[in-house]
Amino acid sequence: MRSLTILALCIASSAAQAQANDPFSSPTDISPAGGTLSGSTSAATAQQGEIGVSSYAYGKSVWFRLNTPTDLRINAKTEGSNFDTTLALYRGANISEARLIAGNDDVSGAALWSEIDVEIPSGTYWLAIDGYVGAGGNYNLAWQTISTPVMLALPAGDNFASAVPLSLGEGGTVSVAFNQAATAEAGEPGAGQRSLWYRFTAPRNERLRIRTIDSQFDSHVEVYTGASLGALSAVVVNDDVEFSGGDLESEVLFDASAGTVYHVRLAARAFTYGNTKLVVAPAKVTGSTQLDAAFSGIWLNPLRDGEGVLLEVGDLPPPTSPDLFVFFSWYTYDPNGNPVYLVGGGNRAIGEAMSTDLTFPVVTTRGARFGAAFNPANVIRDPWGTVTLRFRNCNQMDLTYAPSVAGWGAGSTIRLERALSRAPGLTCP
Repeated sequence: MRSLTILALCIASSAAQAQANDPFSSPTDISPAGGTLSGSTSAATAQQGEIGVSSYAYGKSVWFRLNTPTDLRINAKTEGSNFDTTLALYRGANISEARLIAGNDDVSGAALWSEIDVEIPSGTYWLAIDGYVGAGGNYNLAWQTISTPVMLALPAGDNFASAVPLSLGEGGTVSVAFNQAATAEAGEPGAGQRSLWYRFTAPRNERLRIRTIDSQFDSHVEVYTGASLGALSAVVVNDDVEFSGGDLESEVLFDASAGTVYHVRLAARAFTYGNTKLVVAPAKVTGSTQLDAAFSGIWLNPLRDGEGVLLEVGDLPPPTSPDLFVFFSWYTYDPNGNPVYLVGGGNRAIGEAMSTDLTFPVVTTRGARFGAAFNPANVIRDPWGTVTLRFRNCNQMDLTYAPSVAGWGAGSTIRLERALSRAPGLTCP
């Protein structure tokens, strides 16, 4: 009996070790030089938001991370696995931002193993082995790589001396940056790689906000004063706006002095590259504006096509109230796949800062009938939980949900973007 107990404990321990790379946040690192691995998905589980992130995700996955400083062509396959595998390669800072690069279910009609072959730029990637319709078992993973260097011209602002000049007006300025060919020069301060430099003179004493928006790479922002590269003094530095090591965007706030020249260094973490928008503006424009109708509109996550949020912010007519009314409607699906609206709202004080979280209860509705048979007295509103909206700027917000109804799973956060432009005359940038 003692031998059987020890054997059972050993098996349980092996299974636990095999599933160490079960979540997206705890992947097994694989070498950009190629290699082989084997393991099991038998005890793998689905994390919140994983199922449906692509057509190859069934919630029985194990994750691997590939960090390559150079452009590659990668061939990866699960030949020799004893179950019907799927294989998918993603980019993104977390599971909710995962973007499919390449995927495969069956390499052929007769073979149930999977294979991808794709050229990728330098950066960080996540590779997932999953099981078709939840299948699990023992897997074999083999991958090979070939370097595919790309020759590009140096971008503007690659060196401190050739920093891109910015003109800071009342509403600030926005620059589009692409850092693939950017380099770091000798003696350059700060963290990260593939840096670009910008320079501006503060036109007045005011609090400024500098941030990246819609970033395709893990951006890092630093602000300096000083006349030369070797004599710079750091003013403020930021890597991730929200998540330590997880967000692709960065943001700094500081009090600028009129006539002072500021140098902005935009760098990349982990050799990542791509496009981003660099915003330099008064803080009141991009982060502490008052909540008003400028934030109304349709919001969605491009990686979650098929659901979205309608948000309306308006004045309540006097003498009802001097406050604002916020109406929220989230078109999504219940755990059984049926379409559902989560609806909520409430009053907010006029002049409330945009940076204030909006938290309110939401309900689902049922009971009424379509068309001529509709009777508002038949509408039943069932409490569902709460939703919190946090605006990052006028075009991005985080939706944090907390279900209180059994069967809906744990709460989480989804990044949303404005799908339609603001109404004419509204000042939110």
